Amino acid sequence: MPRPVEKGQAIADFISELTPPALSETSCPNAILTPPEKMDGERFDNSVPLWILHMDGLANQQGCGAGLVLTTPDGGKVKYALRFNFRTSNNEAEYEALLAGLQLANSMSAKQISIHSDSQLIVNQITADFAAKDASMSAYLSAAHQLLEKFQAYKIRQIPRSENSHADALSRLASAINDKIGRKVPVEILSQPSTTAAEVCTVRYEDTWMSPIYAFLTNGILPTDKSQARKLRYRSARYTVINDVLYKRGYTTPYLKCLIKE
Repeated sequence: MPRPVEKGQAIADFISELTPPALSETSCPNAILTPPEKMDGERFDNSVPLWILHMDGLANQQGCGAGLVLTTPDGGKVKYALRFNFRTSNNEAEYEALLAGLQLANSMSAKQISIHSDSQLIVNQITADFAAKDASMSAYLSAAHQLLEKFQAYKIRQIPRSENSHADALSRLASAINDKIGRKVPVEILSQPSTTAAEVCTVRYEDTWMSPIYAFLTNGILPTDKSQARKLRYRSARYTVINDVLYKRGYTTPYLKCLIKE
């Protein structure tokens, strides 16, 4: 069967990757230039550390996956991969990569983020240059904007695929295998699209074993009994609160999130 879409994409990639960045419209009127980055300029502050997200999604016969590389302000790189247990289109996989990257950056308290993607559709839908015509794209676009609102400012730009090779490689490996990619890149398995509304059940929270520890670490509240207060001080030294969540410290292990019975 003819594959005009794949041929057209190959031509677009070829032009995008091989167009010299120094060319301008005056020097070469027929050149196709990479679009300039779009940014939320009003709230952008150069004094605030900037995080950089490279992400890519992929859907093929082997499976569907996404990869992302989040660069911290000090140059460290966090690599992450996603494998989907459901079928997606390439555009949906790109959106899944974007949502995962934004959630990761937000969990690491990033305030400003620069997003780099080789997907023309995703970039232009985020900047409102393209409209989301079907229900799936509209749901993904809405979810992306909800996450972007959690940042002080952001900017997004389309880059050639050659500049997004690391995230592209992660997405290809994640779509083909279930295990860890090497030893330093975790692979998360998604059982359903991120836009699927989860069923939420109301849970009644009462005082638990965590309540006295949390109250002491956050507000310095101690029991009136001196003996109990002393025991609570010693016990609380093994715990910490991060983003309003109680964790148990470990000497050689990561922080352990404390949970109630439910």
